[in-house]
Amino acid sequence: VFQQDSVKVVTSLDLSLNNLEGTMPSEINLLTHLSILNLSNNALEGRIPADLSGLGLLETLNLEGNNLNGSIPDIFCDNGASILVDVDIECNCC
Repeated sequence: VFQQDSVKVVTSLDLSLNNLEGTMPSEINLLTHLSILNLSNNALEGRIPADLSGLGLLETLNLEGNNLNGSIPDIFCDNGASILVDVDIECNCC
């Protein structure tokens, strides 16, 4: 968390090992200053939201150990639009 003007901004969010269930909320996209997102080892299911592309500063994404399925959104493709450095999506099975 850092302060920009008079507003505190979230730059890192680690919710790993919290027994989270359901789908990944699309509202994560509103955390536009996020550089690290760790949702590993929960019970998240469904698809990885395509609107994660709004996280233009995201460098590290860890989604391993959930029940995510479907195709990988374009944000993970090497098209020059993303600055993702570390992506871990292993061990996702239903």
